[in-house]
Amino acid sequence: MESSFKKGYDKTVNADGSFELSFKSERVSAKSASGFALLMIIILFPTSCAVTLPVAHMFSSGDWAQVSKPLWASLALILYIVVLYYITKSKTKISVKPNIGIIIGGKNLPFKEISQIGTISYPGASSKKNAAFVYADTHGTQVKLSKYIPLELAEAIVNELKAASGVNWK
Repeated sequence: MESSFKKGYDKTVNADGSFELSFKSERVSAKSASGFALLMIIILFPTSCAVTLPVAHMFSSGDWAQVSKPLWASLALILYIVVLYYITKSKTKISVKPNIGIIIGGKNLPFKEISQIGTISYPGASSKKNAAFVYADTHGTQVKLSKYIPLELAEAIVNELKAASGVNWK
């Protein structure tokens, strides 16, 4: 029987046996989200108001006194929400060649040069969820393989990478 629950990531297997893991991630950690939100209110909302004012003016009869304040506020809020969503959300893709290595952001990371693959988690600012990212230790450097994702998803991705590596991990 197959599970009817959806995974937190998509796995696309290519004809040569390599596969790609893709998943939604956050650009901002849960720990710094409140500070980021405050910064976005201070910068992004006034900018969206300034950008939407000429649009609201076009819908009025060409008179600045006739600009509909509710229309202007609605346009500014919609633009703010859309831009904020695209700033904070992203999709991460990790390409894996089994027993060979990982390709992320166009850079190669052979499994033989990786000493450890794991997760680092951070407590959320006001939520009970932990944000985490997947990393690989290589040559004394910690390479981030993902942006911030839920801890459970990070652990599932680590398990996929370790299974594909052909290495016996500690």
